[in-house]
Amino acid sequence: MRIGHDGSGVGSGWFLDKVDIEIPVRGETYVFSANRWLDVNEMDGKIEIDLYPTEVKETEASKNSNLVQQFKEKTERSNGSLFFAEVPFEVTVKTSDMDKCGTDSNAYLVIYGSNGLKTSAFCMENRSGEFEPGVTSRFTVKTY
Repeated sequence: MRIGHDGSGVGSGWFLDKVDIEIPVRGETYVFSANRWLDVNEMDGKIEIDLYPTEVKETEASKNSNLVQQFKEKTERSNGSLFFAEVPFEVTVKTSDMDKCGTDSNAYLVIYGSNGLKTSAFCMENRSGEFEPGVTSRFTVKTY
């Protein structure tokens, strides 16, 4: 996954704690720990980074879900080509709770699949403090 922000606004630096990407039809949540600054004046100066899953969790609701089973069977028959074609993603972004670590910038992300496919850049507009210290924000990414 690639995540970053547009650098707009005064003090646009952002300390990103983590991103969770839930794929309801697959019954999985991918956890991407960041625990770092996205800021031109901090660390390596990057405002965009690539993250890899640090954990994969099975969602509770998926354990007996017919929808999950149907999707898995359909995906197996298509050699994985349905990964982005028919899947909504639930994205949860958590900003650290450190003082002055939030941003007024708009953030964006791109999700990569193991089969080489990727989503278009999804803009997470910062309308009402979605990326302020300690805030956890949810976004739905639809790829179809």
